[in-house]
Amino acid sequence: MHCYPRRIPKLRCTRSKRVRPRLRAPVLVGVGAPVAGQTAQRAASPAQNEQPDPQAAATGLLERALRIGHEKDDADWLHNSAVKAQMKRMDPSFSEKSLGFKSFSDFLRSRTDVVELDESSTTRLVRLKTTAT
Repeated sequence: MHCYPRRIPKLRCTRSKRVRPRLRAPVLVGVGAPVAGQTAQRAASPAQNEQPDPQAAATGLLERALRIGHEKDDADWLHNSAVKAQMKRMDPSFSEKSLGFKSFSDFLRSRTDVVELDESSTTRLVRLKTTAT
């Protein structure tokens, strides 16, 4: 934003600068008290305060990414690179290495109860395992 005319220093800008108010963090009143905007049910249950299992969370993320990939593309098989890219879009913190796998293909091989792999060619393809009812 420039002040006009720029060469006369005594003139002020016609627009005033607005300062945004700072948001303050909610203050905990007591142990087990709900935080502002949080329901009492959620704050009272100690089981939900624990971290979810990262392996189970990664499996759920993989399933959701495959479902989205199948909705976008009508192909039965998806490239594993496309699946990984979708997973990274959904959760940027996802890393197969932090889960203890050397590669994304190793991660997929460990999830054979959820996915089917086609490693017959140089392109690695994956799809959701169909459940027979």
